Amino acid sequence: MKWLLYLVFVLAGALPLRAGHTLRGTVANASGKAVEAATVQIMDRDKTIAYAFTDARGDYVVTYEADAAQQLRIVVSHLSYEKHTAQINVGDKRHDVRLRDKNKALQEVVVKAPEVYQRGDTLNYRLSAFTGAADYTLSDALKKLPGVEVSDEGAIKYLGKDISDFYIEGLDLLGGKYNVATQSLPAAYVTSVQVLTNHQPVKVDETAFSDDVAINIKLSKHAKLRPVGTYEATVGRGDKTRYYLAGAGMLFNPGFQLLAALKLGDTKEFAEQEGRDHFADDAYTPVARSVLGELNASHPPIKRERYISPQDHAVSLNLIQKLRSEATLKANVGYAHTRTGHSYASEQRYPTASESITIAQQYAPDMERHLPFLSMEYKDNRSKRYVVNRLTAGATFLDASLPMSDGTWGASLQREKGREANVENRFSVRWKSEKLGWGLASFVRYNRTPEGRVDIATSDGERLTQRAAGRHLLVRTTLSAAYETRTSRLYLPLTVDYGADRVTTALQQDTIAADNQLDGASLRILLSPQYEYTHPLRRFIFRASTTLGGVFQDYTNRGSHPATYRTGRWTAAPSLYFYYALSPRSIVRLQGAYAETDGDLSDLLTAPIRNRLTSERRGLGLLARSRTLSARADYDFKLPLEMLFCYVGASYVQQRNSLMPSLAVSPRLIEATTRSMPHHTRHASVYFGLTKRFQSVGTKAALNAGFTRGQQAMIQNERLYNYQLSTLWFTPTVVAKPFGDPVELAYSYRFVKTFNRISSGLTSSHLSQTHDIRLHLQPAPAWLLTASSDITTEAWPNGRPVTATLFDLGLSYRHRALRLSLDLRNVFNRRHYSYSLFSAVNTYTYSYRLRGRELWLTASLTR
Repeated sequence: MKWLLYLVFVLAGALPLRAGHTLRGTVANASGKAVEAATVQIMDRDKTIAYAFTDARGDYVVTYEADAAQQLRIVVSHLSYEKHTAQINVGDKRHDVRLRDKNKALQEVVVKAPEVYQRGDTLNYRLSAFTGAADYTLSDALKKLPGVEVSDEGAIKYLGKDISDFYIEGLDLLGGKYNVATQSLPAAYVTSVQVLTNHQPVKVDETAFSDDVAINIKLSKHAKLRPVGTYEATVGRGDKTRYYLAGAGMLFNPGFQLLAALKLGDTKEFAEQEGRDHFADDAYTPVARSVLGELNASHPPIKRERYISPQDHAVSLNLIQKLRSEATLKANVGYAHTRTGHSYASEQRYPTASESITIAQQYAPDMERHLPFLSMEYKDNRSKRYVVNRLTAGATFLDASLPMSDGTWGASLQREKGREANVENRFSVRWKSEKLGWGLASFVRYNRTPEGRVDIATSDGERLTQRAAGRHLLVRTTLSAAYETRTSRLYLPLTVDYGADRVTTALQQDTIAADNQLDGASLRILLSPQYEYTHPLRRFIFRASTTLGGVFQDYTNRGSHPATYRTGRWTAAPSLYFYYALSPRSIVRLQGAYAETDGDLSDLLTAPIRNRLTSERRGLGLLARSRTLSARADYDFKLPLEMLFCYVGASYVQQRNSLMPSLAVSPRLIEATTRSMPHHTRHASVYFGLTKRFQSVGTKAALNAGFTRGQQAMIQNERLYNYQLSTLWFTPTVVAKPFGDPVELAYSYRFVKTFNRISSGLTSSHLSQTHDIRLHLQPAPAWLLTASSDITTEAWPNGRPVTATLFDLGLSYRHRALRLSLDLRNVFNRRHYSYSLFSAVNTYTYSYRLRGRELWLTASLTR
């Protein structure tokens, strides 16, 4: 593991490290009145090395890097006053300024804010400086910001780190479901995007260090003065007539915000994505749902809109009201309906001692989901007391069918039906008195799966039905105390966690019947002391913690294969965290942890479960236990004024598992189970990201790269396989305006090389390359011509590369708030796409049927 950390420090050491300095002061006029929005620049000869703006009180804080020998100047300017220039010494702490009024009449001037500026821990992007004519939504514009990444699912990252909060004008309207805003809010309504580093959302803990990152959206006056809205309608023709209708109404007042959205159509998927919660890292998956799975679980590495035939509906109402300056009441309610269909073929190759077993199948899955949800939150965020209560509820209604054919079973039809409801309530109160802080938190979750069912019928008369149902209750209470001094913080939480579960399954296949009736409970009592030291100037932070306690579990399966699992054990899980600011622009983070975790309750389902025609699974009757040792090192470097952002990191995970996965493969059935065989898995990775914007040519260039290597083991057809899977990938991206706004070229290339080495001596590799090209031409101010292409190449060592090219054309006209677009998609009418992947020691090849050529006409209106 040392070589991973060594790599980080070598890269960090390659950058020049200069001392960071902070200068503060107040700018006032001749009569002593504060001057707001004055520009404060630190100059090294004729070069600006740092700058800031004064606030409403005339105060400024500017951080810069310089050597002691440098001769620096401070320049303070404002449109209404004479410029102030003075020499300063490196390391000066304060410089107050009195500006003199301008005596001469001002000529007409245009004042333009800088593209990027930083004030304290807040980095501000002036959005209009980065967007082009093709950037219609906020999501489009965010992708242009240096240092900011937006995934295909809409998740936002800054310097490779997921954001923890998303605000609009300082209010948390949407929480983790911010896709609703980024997809509905026009970029023209946004003046700036603020990145809040070291973000601490709880005022009681404002003195505690936080490494979180948040985004705050600042709106134009037009968007804040009155209700605004966006409306869109699309009609298209290809294999069938398609349509899309969408409308969003928004109101952003200082004390009240509302966003209502309605969408329906079959041109693209949107329902599940808009309902996705990017902050739900502890989302619960019911055991009944996990054992049945999904009839279609394959996802090719191309955009789903290329092969999915969707039918989506989504409606949501989101509002937040300020009750007082520190208290808010928020409600989010909505409903999503999605139905998707597509067709594909697969070829699965499973190695054996003599030769491989190959299974070829054709599928045409059709899946429909209804997803209602409700969330209500009250929050009182004061400096001495913090209270929050969040109630969430949701349900899933699933109906799916999977027609299938293969050489063994012939034609078959599989149907799945699932019903699920989930209710959660989170309550937390914290209060602070002098150096002592107290906290009480509770979390209650109840989940019920009253019905889950898979029915399978084949053309030769084979029939089987698999049912699953369950309920789950979790009650968690935490009492905590914290003691703070100027540089140290001791945190002592005590958690009591009680869970109760019931899972039943029933398999009926001709004369064969098998069932599971699992009941049980678990109790965890955990004490997690944590010590944190913070340097007085926050140059470095050290944090050490451990979790000590007992875990007690009692489960009984009274089904056709009875089993009992009772255990009690003590656990200790230490962790370390170190944060060091080498300078105001470069940061190193080191962290390591040891943890003990238990497996899924499906390990205790000892009777067979047949969730597919060709697959069966059963548990061993023992709950898997894992011991995990992890380490991670990260370094990031940024020069906001030069718009240069870089991060590099490495991670290592070693896990000792008590159970080993096992497969028994035959042309007719794949049986999955586990064996009581302790073994180790190892996973190491390095990753890198660099973004630079070249202002003179209006170009953003980015490079992301990484390498991962994992070592694992499994049993297949009674043979032990140790295998090593490695992946090398890199993605350069360029967004350029070489001739100004009339021409914009966006190009992204993704290279993925995968190597699979098995202990038997078999070695194979696979290469995937993707080119994403977008060209926007603006021949006249109101017109925009778009040409785009997705080119994908898949290659095996002993085979010919397979290339798929998808090409689109578009033309749009804009008149004030109205935009008309004509799009021709899949111009060359490409109908198939193939790709392959490794899973453990097996190889899977898929061939998907694509949507054909389509012509869309769209009208969009922004008010």
